[in-house]
Parts: sequence; C-alpha cells; structure tokens
Amino acid sequence: MNGNDNLTSISGISGLDGSVLEYISIRNNESLSMCSELPICTYLANPTFLNIEHNAPGCNSPNEVLENCVLSTDFNTITGNISYDLDANGCDTSDISLELLDVINTDGTTTTSTYTNTAGEYFFFVAEGTYTTSIAIDESVFSIRPNKWTINNLY
Repeated sequence: MNGNDNLTSISGISGLDGSVLEYISIRNNESLSMCSELPICTYLANPTFLNIEHNAPGCNSPNEVLENCVLSTDFNTITGNISYDLDANGCDTSDISLELLDVINTDGTTTTSTYTNTAGEYFFFVAEGTYTTSIAIDESVFSIRPNKWTINNLY
C-alpha cells in the first residue's frame, strides 16, 4: 500500500490471516492514519520485512500502529537506528541513515529479520526472553560497531 494520497482505510484486509503475511509496506499515504487492522497487528508480533512510514499520524511507524492494536499476546519492542559514520568521528546526528539493511534478531531458537526504513530504523516485536540482534553485511567491506548486541531478560 504505497503512494495513495486518497487512501483513508485499510479495513478491507481485516479478513486476512496475518500469520501468513511475508511482507508489509505501508508508505506515502498522507491520509491514512489508522493501520491497526488485525492482520497488521498479528504480523507486527513477528515481522520478517516491514516498512511503515510517511503516512498520517497514527500510521507513521510500527510503534504508532501498535499503540492502537489489541493483541492477545504481550510483546516487547527492540528498535534501533543504523547510520554510516562517514567522517569517522563517532555516531552523531550528521551521519547518514542507512536504508534497506538486513537486520537479524534471534533468541537462539527463532530467527527473524527485517530491513531498515528510510530513516535507518528497524523494529522487532518479541515476547519475553533474551535476544541477539545483528546486521547481515560483509564485515570485510564495512566495520560494524557493535557488530551484534544482546538484550537480556525482556519481560
């Protein structure tokens, strides 16, 4: 659902099974403010590829959508921003945000991945547990710091 300034509702998807979705992109729909339909909410609990941005407030990011979701399961959010430190002076707001980087998250049993959006942001919605997040990139070409990070005991 991309680039439709007249789109105000996605209620037509309410009958879909969100657990079988493989990709969600809801971008550049300036009139769309409500994206918290059950299939979207279900998908957000375990996304593989996700891009929600540049819509009306309420549907501008996965977090905004989740605020309006009513799910039967509780989950946590792992989120971050990936940028390129072109001047090698440490990360700061002048660095370039990197879009479409593959970010991987695992609890040791289940591995999921998503891509960064145009602002370099990524989001994972996870249950209780310990997770390791990393970037799928050739480290012989780029130096990644940190190259992976672990979040312990989410509950």
